[in-house]
Amino acid sequence: MALLAVPAFMAGCPSGDDDDATPADDDTGDDDTGDDDWEVEQVLDADVGIQSRLVVSSSGDVWVGTWGNSPYEDGICDEIEVDPPPRMRQDLMLYERPVAGGTWVEDQIDAPVIAFSPQGFDLQEDPQGRPAAAYNGGEPQMQFCGSTDAYMATCEGGASTTETAGAESGDSNTGLPASDAGFVVGAWPALAFDGDGNPALTYKDTHFGTMQHDDQYRADLEYAFGGGGWTHEAPDPGEGAGDYGSLQFDQQGRAVAFYAISIDAQGESRHGVWAARREKDGEWTRVKLHVGAIYQEVVSAVHPSTGDLVAAWYSAQEKAVRVRTLSDPEQFADAGAWTDELVVSNQYDEGRYVSLAFTPANGLVLAYHRCKLLSDTGGGCNPNDEAVILAQDMGTHWQMEVVHEADVGSCGEYVSLDIAPDGTAFVAFRCTILEDDVYKFRLFVASKDIL
Repeated sequence: MALLAVPAFMAGCPSGDDDDATPADDDTGDDDTGDDDWEVEQVLDADVGIQSRLVVSSSGDVWVGTWGNSPYEDGICDEIEVDPPPRMRQDLMLYERPVAGGTWVEDQIDAPVIAFSPQGFDLQEDPQGRPAAAYNGGEPQMQFCGSTDAYMATCEGGASTTETAGAESGDSNTGLPASDAGFVVGAWPALAFDGDGNPALTYKDTHFGTMQHDDQYRADLEYAFGGGGWTHEAPDPGEGAGDYGSLQFDQQGRAVAFYAISIDAQGESRHGVWAARREKDGEWTRVKLHVGAIYQEVVSAVHPSTGDLVAAWYSAQEKAVRVRTLSDPEQFADAGAWTDELVVSNQYDEGRYVSLAFTPANGLVLAYHRCKLLSDTGGGCNPNDEAVILAQDMGTHWQMEVVHEADVGSCGEYVSLDIAPDGTAFVAFRCTILEDDVYKFRLFVASKDIL
């Protein structure tokens, strides 16, 4: 595959039993520096910006992977015999720029067939220092006019090499008929590399792509490991798991997956955010870290010095970011052992599209979308209040500042943060511009030395 040189939803119902969380000190008032200190640039004039992922490479280059804003028609789905619908594709793009400056280079990673809307994407640096992407690719099958496989792509020298990490629901072979049946895998992928440089993915298996009512309720979280050929397991099979995944390897080399269950099924409700760890014997230990609705992102990291597991997401009930941290790996399965903190504003509903990174001094930093005033009871976000916010953990409080506010229309969706070794923070996000009296979404990157 050659490289070319050149709307979000709320999951489920509000959470109900998170009263033990410790709110962070609000610092969005007089100490708010505004966005004048940030250098903000539009990334070319490209119609992109959905589900962006920004990475600062080990050599200092800045990469942003992102979906195009709109699908486009590419013939018909001739795999479908009766009344075949149009084949709709959506571009998956990569934008690269040397840290020393210069112009952005636009590359196309792929243009997968999209049945409904893009279902996630991840971007990481591989052990050879190249951009590596995970996404839902592959061609339609049977009556499903969409991508059906878990793909990994490696980009180098103006070309993209793809491989299939997972292709069938039965790859993981759980022995559960409802879990092993089907062929639509790869939604909401997360990519990580272990200490030996082997790739691993988690992704959601929706079996028949939601052509059946039970496809969401019986969805699986699946794990594919690429050390010497792809092997497959199901850390959380048959009960709706796998949305908005994030994957880490802890200091003991164990895979740790974070993910959401967005459905509220009958019986015991599993609706919320979960973590699953692969133990040395190959078994998976699971723990529920949040009850109720979030908004798209579940992000995670391993603390660079302590090895603590850190995860964050937007809590719909608190209208703020929840941060859970585990210091003692022996207590992984005890939700009470994970510290619970709310990074909360006294003024705004904010925290959607949260992203996290660590400074060179190992300080935790968050970036996220500000939606509207807490007093604003209207539906959706308010463009008069929308912004991108950066929050730094100062130990005793969170210091918050505005990265960029809306100029015209909507601003601040699909936030992604990374920090360079010199302490420069880079934040990607989507905003609207007004061009020839037409509002258009565009991709922006802001940067600032935050040390």
